Amino acid sequence: MALRDAEPLPDLQTKLSSPSAMRWMAALGAGLLLGLLAAGAFVVAEARNDTWNQAEQASANLALALEREIARNIALVDRSVQGAIRALQRPGLDKAEPEVRHMALFDRTAGAEYLGSLLVLGPTGEATAVSTALTPPSYDFADREYFTVHRDQPETGLFVSRPLRSRVGHPGFSIVLSRRVADREGLFAGVVAGAVQLAYFNDLFSKINLGRGGSVTLLSTAGRVLTRTPSRDEDVDRDLSGTSTFQRFLSAPSGSFVGKATLDGVTRLYTFRHVADLPLVLSVAVSVDEVFAAWERKAIVMALILGTLCAALVVLCALFRQEMRRRLFVERQLIEAAHTDGLTGLANRRHFDEVLAHEGRRAAREESALSLLMLDLDCFKAFNDRYGHQRGDACLRAAAGVLARAVRRPGDLAARYGGEELAVILPNTDEAGALHLAETIRTGIEALGWEHEGNPAKVVTVSVGCATLHSRAMSQGHEVESLIAKADQALYEAKRLGRNRAVSSSDLPKSPLPPSLPDEERRLAAVAAYHSEDHCGHSEALDRIARLTAGLLGAPTSVISLVGRDEQFFVGRYGLDAVSTPREVAFCAHTIAGDLPLIVPDATTDPRFERNPLVTGAPGIRFYAGMPLVSPEGQHHLGALCVLDWTPRAGLDAAQRALLADLAALTVDELERQRVSRPASNPARIANETENSSCEPSQATAKRI
Repeated sequence: MALRDAEPLPDLQTKLSSPSAMRWMAALGAGLLLGLLAAGAFVVAEARNDTWNQAEQASANLALALEREIARNIALVDRSVQGAIRALQRPGLDKAEPEVRHMALFDRTAGAEYLGSLLVLGPTGEATAVSTALTPPSYDFADREYFTVHRDQPETGLFVSRPLRSRVGHPGFSIVLSRRVADREGLFAGVVAGAVQLAYFNDLFSKINLGRGGSVTLLSTAGRVLTRTPSRDEDVDRDLSGTSTFQRFLSAPSGSFVGKATLDGVTRLYTFRHVADLPLVLSVAVSVDEVFAAWERKAIVMALILGTLCAALVVLCALFRQEMRRRLFVERQLIEAAHTDGLTGLANRRHFDEVLAHEGRRAAREESALSLLMLDLDCFKAFNDRYGHQRGDACLRAAAGVLARAVRRPGDLAARYGGEELAVILPNTDEAGALHLAETIRTGIEALGWEHEGNPAKVVTVSVGCATLHSRAMSQGHEVESLIAKADQALYEAKRLGRNRAVSSSDLPKSPLPPSLPDEERRLAAVAAYHSEDHCGHSEALDRIARLTAGLLGAPTSVISLVGRDEQFFVGRYGLDAVSTPREVAFCAHTIAGDLPLIVPDATTDPRFERNPLVTGAPGIRFYAGMPLVSPEGQHHLGALCVLDWTPRAGLDAAQRALLADLAALTVDELERQRVSRPASNPARIANETENSSCEPSQATAKRI
């Protein structure tokens, strides 16, 4: 925006009452308000973080202490079990006196707190010894899980059972720690099992005050609840293996997370640890509400103080709110109007240029790909001429709607480039992605089904040109203007090849060999019908058209060619002596592959022609522009009306292209007149070879005049 000329300085009152000053004052008040709120929020947030960190640290320390205590006592029980196993393996113990045998088996049980009974089971599950009496009970323990596990799975080491009620000793719930007994041959000889009363864990956990909603839970790694505080009988041996909370317990040896409890639905901070190398998991859970209860009380007090301090600022900001909102609304409308095309609702050309330049700089900085789609509604001038401009505007809006629905990413931009041309900017999009979107848009516009008699497809269609600058090209300093030029060149190629298609700049023809044409034999037969037996003779009428074409387009040379199987024949020429060239080096052989003019601004930079002998040698073609000659019957591409220059040129503008097309139509009329006015010739002559004609052999390359 241009700066205004200098003006006299206004007085202080005018300054203060100006809209700009009002905005500054409102911004200042809002800034102070936000500053106070931010400071208060920072203090409250820091207090909350400190509270949370303290809760996490306290839970972690408590879990560690409990884990070590539980591991120590279970280790004592395990040593008692292992001691009994070693005693059983002593020779002659089975022959000792009952008191001696009892003492040898169970002398290590005294140091194990809350140890219930220590049982020795035989290979069939019968009790052979018990720590609480000299005479073992007559119970059969073959149905107990800890017995069947060791019997059926010899590799099992220390096994921790699910909670169960003991058949001997303490009547309450216990867990059993057991190990397998093997004879000298390694065969199953029984089980030694030690019971640990759950009362031990309940007493241990009850000494801990975790506040309202807190809990301590001991689980097996199979997901069974062994004990929990606060304790409920229905929680004992409850299966939690399928819950998300338990799965988190198994994910690491220790850790913490926030989750909702399966047992009571309370959201807690869970701190868990696996108990030594035992199949046990200890969970210390603190209610999140309880953790933040004290902090919430402090936060309420802080909020009241901040509310009182901010009240005056709020009143001040409210005085300016309506004015500021109105002005912001107007500014947004102006910005939107400046960036939006009024007819289609897409971005306008100005906004397109701004965004493309910005994305080009960003792509170069980030070394990312940038793609561009250029779209042009096919034969749209004919649509406007036939159906009127109002319907043409409606058609443009419908096509723009297809673009708006297809271009969904926030960073992409659909714009009206000008007239019936549309464009799409696609940051961070490679060529494959851009072509996929181009095909989506093309099929979407065709699917609208708008009638268009002037279009070969009979409905409104679109041609799309796609170009992509990759990260390497962007880093080498290529301008975004080259991206537009490549996309426009691809768009022109899409139209030249028949419209209603998407073409990428990388798909542009690069082969020096002329492309193969469909239905070539019929085309050659049509060419033969227009070519006289004496093809070396001059056609003054066609020479005049060539001379007229060269003069109107400012070129030194113009020729009218018919492209045969192996040669192209110049049936009209100006500024060139040759009567034919081999088809394999003929520019016109490339021209007849499309419907629109083929324009080569500089043949030395075009991969199709840079090594062509007509470019590297005489006559040294640099610029070429040719329009296909299409027969009235069968719509066969016979050859081309073209102009040549020996220096590179910028190309042809729209008016010159239209003039070349009109002159090509005049050429076809003259060829048709000559065909009708002469006797029928042999159609196979030019379709095969010209070596049997009566003229002298033609020059292989053209000569400069």
